[in-house]
Amino acid sequence: MKFPTAFLAAAAAAFCFLGGANAGETADISRPAVQSDFPFEKGRMEAELLDGIFVSFEFDPRSRPSFDYELTVARIGYMLTDVKYSGWLRGNYEFLFEGFVGPFYQGPGTALGGFTFMGRYNFVQPGARLIPYFQIGAGGLYNDAFHHRDQIEIGSGPEFNLQNSFGIAWLFSRSWSLNVEYGYRHISDAETSTRNAGVNSFGGLVGMSHFF
Repeated sequence: MKFPTAFLAAAAAAFCFLGGANAGETADISRPAVQSDFPFEKGRMEAELLDGIFVSFEFDPRSRPSFDYELTVARIGYMLTDVKYSGWLRGNYEFLFEGFVGPFYQGPGTALGGFTFMGRYNFVQPGARLIPYFQIGAGGLYNDAFHHRDQIEIGSGPEFNLQNSFGIAWLFSRSWSLNVEYGYRHISDAETSTRNAGVNSFGGLVGMSHFF
């Protein structure tokens, strides 16, 4: 399966829209969690640790095996900009590097692990404790499901991964947050093998962030 064009189009449109927006009024939010816009200031960093599950689905009506897996995810983030814009689009841009590993708990194979380069937009209102965010990413992974010749979804050990997700961070202190995410992940090898139907999954992650 080739990389989904809908994924790429949606990602490009979202970031172009966010990058060009600069209108509206700031919201009046009481009980500020922190002074100024810390921790969403340019140059600040973030460390995340999350865990969750992803469940595969297919558009093809033919019967296919499930590829359901658990993931433990560690990320390091860097704030690329200070908070910009106004209104509900007020926020900042962040770059993250992600490493992940986990077992297949249903379907062929036993485990997968890999990495992702990610871009995130944090929606930051003045004094808000709840920070929604949207992120997209691309990277690579390695798996052992390709050894199972009775499936056509994964045809090689090294594969590409694409993902996008929405999340929300609850700043319960100046430097710590509880994060919840829901998103989509795609696994395929860009037709470098004869078996490349690909795996599409939806799932969620829960974890903590530390800002410094």
